[in-house]
Amino acid sequence: MPIFEYECSECGNEFEHLVLHSSSAPQCPSCQSENITRVLSLFSPKSSTVRERGLRDARRRAGKVRFEKEHEEHKRIHKHRDHEH
Repeated sequence: MPIFEYECSECGNEFEHLVLHSSSAPQCPSCQSENITRVLSLFSPKSSTVRERGLRDARRRAGKVRFEKEHEEHKRIHKHRDHEH
């Protein structure tokens, strides 16, 4: 039974709605309008393995960015020193 996210076109309220087979069309809980749009939901990984892999990949990307910044700074310093002489 999925939970969908919606946005009300009338009042702009964003809300979640559990959809059952016997459910009627969802309404906005704020203004009871049926003029709603289903929005794309972001998912959250539940597996610790998936979470750990995501963290490892993010750290690896951050390390590459840090290395590139340090490398560019090193080149800039040496280029500056070469121009002084």
